[in-house]
Order: sequence, then structure tokens, then C-alpha cells
Amino acid sequence: MLDAEVLRGQTNIESCSTSTRLFPGAFSLSKKLVFQGSIPYLAVDKQIIFMRSLVSWISICLLTGALACSSDPKAPQFRVKNDRSTKASLQVKTSAGSTININNVEPGTTSAYQGVAAGVVEITVAITGEPDPYTASFVALTDKTFTILISATTPPTVTVVSP
Repeated sequence: MLDAEVLRGQTNIESCSTSTRLFPGAFSLSKKLVFQGSIPYLAVDKQIIFMRSLVSWISICLLTGALACSSDPKAPQFRVKNDRSTKASLQVKTSAGSTININNVEPGTTSAYQGVAAGVVEITVAITGEPDPYTASFVALTDKTFTILISATTPPTVTVVSP
């Protein structure tokens, strides 16, 4: 392999070829050390530029395809878990203005999930045998599930958890 100092001294040599390996088993890339005046620079073959462009376009297409195939975001969902020994009824109000009533959740049971609009959700729980309703609120986020827990403690508590 010729070194740049040797080539600079010889006026009839304009370039020399070199070959390198990226990693074992990879194909060789050929480069040329070309002089323009007294400044050396590397000239890469057009085939290498084409291969790099092709690999870049394939990568972009695969990434775009993967992003396009991702699922649509799901509306938030909640359920009610009643740990009390008495029935509970809930009124769920969303920031979108809709109201969902869930009546007579049996003791020791968990309801099915229900969809709710994303945003602030306010809950009012009436528990059989309790004089005042209990309230809680949470922010419903897209693609999340929430469980409204009615505790068996005295006085009861209403909490919202997201697994």
C-alpha cells in the first residue's frame, strides 16, 4: 500500500487503490486515494454509494412499516372492586361530560371493564349502610386500565389504582 507522502513526490501517479474489510466475512470495499493539486482525498466507488443508499432506503421502509402497523390507541378502561361486605353503587363522571352509573356491585366482586373518555374522571360511591357518599378522582390515560377499590376498612376508602 502506498503512503500519501510517497505519492505526493511522484507527479505521474494520480491515485492508488486500497481495499479494506469491515468485519470478517464482509465484502471488500475499494477506495481510491486521489490527489487534487497537493491535497489527497478518498474517492469511493459508485457501487459502494449505491449499496449504502439501498441499505438506508430499506431501513427507512422497514421502520416506517413497523410504525404504520402499530395498533391504534385504546380508550381508557376502569372496573370496580368491592371489598366491602355490603353492596356499592357508583356514579362516574368524565371531563367529556358523560356519566356512567354502576349500580349494586355485589360484596367481594369485581365488575367487568368499561370504557371511559380520556381526561379527569370523578367518582361518587354510595355504600349500603354508610350515611355519606365517598368521592375520588383520577386522570384516565389512553391505553391504560384502572381499578376503583372500595376497601373493607372502617370508615371505607375509595382508591384508584393502575396496574
